Amino acid sequence: MGEPRRALDGVVDGAQADTRTGTVIAPERDGSPTRRWVRYLMPVMVEVDCDVDRVRRVVTLPEEIRADRDDVGHFCVYDERFVRHPDDAQPQVHAFCVARPQWGHHLRVGPPANWSKTPQWEEGFDIEVDDTYARIHPYAHLEH
Repeated sequence: MGEPRRALDGVVDGAQADTRTGTVIAPERDGSPTRRWVRYLMPVMVEVDCDVDRVRRVVTLPEEIRADRDDVGHFCVYDERFVRHPDDAQPQVHAFCVARPQWGHHLRVGPPANWSKTPQWEEGFDIEVDDTYARIHPYAHLEH
């Protein structure tokens, strides 16, 4: 993440004047919006016709979406430059809470109610448009 920065006097004074106990979170803002990418996994079922060796259908299962974790169990959260950040620090925790899928019923049916509708979902990043992702994508430089 970077070196700790000295908090502004106004932030410190405000925190000291607060009588509540606990952690004080002083946001670091440069005026630009804070964006985070929270990575999820969604199963895909592929129906294969074995008689003719052909894929017949591809079906996504949004009701089985789950948060992606690395090999030691930490959630995968990235900043706007796609740099991985610890999942237990702000604003990663905030992004994880906002992105958490929620369904309107006890049984999961369809995509999460708090996410955009599935026709608005993108299938992969467009390397031509998302130049931030293109800079870190391992295959962006290869011809299609």
